[in-house]
Amino acid sequence: MNVSELLRLLQAEHDESVARADHLRGQIEQFTAALAEAEARPAPNRPPQNPPPSAGAS
Repeated sequence: MNVSELLRLLQAEHDESVARADHLRGQIEQFTAALAEAEARPAPNRPPQNPPPSAGAS
């Protein structure tokens, strides 16, 4: 393997890494927006859960 082939391979790996990073940034933006939207919604009205039975009850 000569130096120019090594540089070409390194450039190709770099380009793939940049594309992957861009994709991940886009996903983070989507998830952040979805989280903000979900947090902005009011919580659904749920009936209270029954408390767990006490340890002394039989």
